[in-house]
Amino acid sequence: MLAGQAWSNFMDKDTYADTVDFFGPVGVEFIRQAQNRYSTGLAEGLSLDLEAENSEFLTRTLNTAATALAANAGIVDIMPDFIAALRQRDSWGAINVAGIGRHFNTDLGASGDVVDSAGWGFHAGTTIKLPFIAEGDKIGRIFNAGQGLGRYLTGGPGSGTVMVHCNNLGSSTQNLSGASPLTNPGCNPTMSVATSWGGVVGGTHKWTSNLYSNAYYGHTSNDYDVNAVGARMVRVLTKSTDSSDANILWTPVAAVTVGFEYMHGWIDTVSQTAGTEGSGTASCFQLSMNYGL
Repeated sequence: MLAGQAWSNFMDKDTYADTVDFFGPVGVEFIRQAQNRYSTGLAEGLSLDLEAENSEFLTRTLNTAATALAANAGIVDIMPDFIAALRQRDSWGAINVAGIGRHFNTDLGASGDVVDSAGWGFHAGTTIKLPFIAEGDKIGRIFNAGQGLGRYLTGGPGSGTVMVHCNNLGSSTQNLSGASPLTNPGCNPTMSVATSWGGVVGGTHKWTSNLYSNAYYGHTSNDYDVNAVGARMVRVLTKSTDSSDANILWTPVAAVTVGFEYMHGWIDTVSQTAGTEGSGTASCFQLSMNYGL
């Protein structure tokens, strides 16, 4: 049994990328939060983890200027996020499979409406050791997909995970300025969640007993139902992100690791202009030193 703050059960610690950058490549799960977990062994090397974790999300709604804003107002966390994970660990590597179920609920207050929706996600990860190349060498891959994954997925939709909007897009209430469109008669508020998928592939090579390198490529794609929520709701949201990481890590003495890494990333966003996209790239070098007992 575990109760307290820990890495999410949805994360794959066996296949997680070994990067100098703290958040790692896009396409992975990265979250630490309050939780209650039950773990048990099912067979040799096979374990099951069942967990209830802290539920947290932002809703994206239309404000008085009819531009989408993310806010916590009205959110009611009536149940935690439920996660189940199967993990098989053996001399050849590991396989991790996990699923998550979520529930989103928002009280719109003045309008008297309460809207809700469900979210779900799936994870699969595999690590394969390659001792015939060099002791410590391995390759791995991670795949994640779901609706409403939100902050669980690096490079995910962020504030666009949960969107509260008018159910009748054909009416003038959807993009009406002045008072919030959600309070206008005929709006019939409803909630939509974004669909996301992503993954990472990479590997590790040991050059010597105290010198090794890692290389990874990650990708995340986010899909928003523009026909349902309207063009205003999805402006400036992330459509896709890609990242590539390469590093070298050296352990000169026990408990000390020095790392150098190059990262390059690409991003495509929904532009401020409806129906168009924006894009950009960025690169960085990072140097780190870690001392651990």
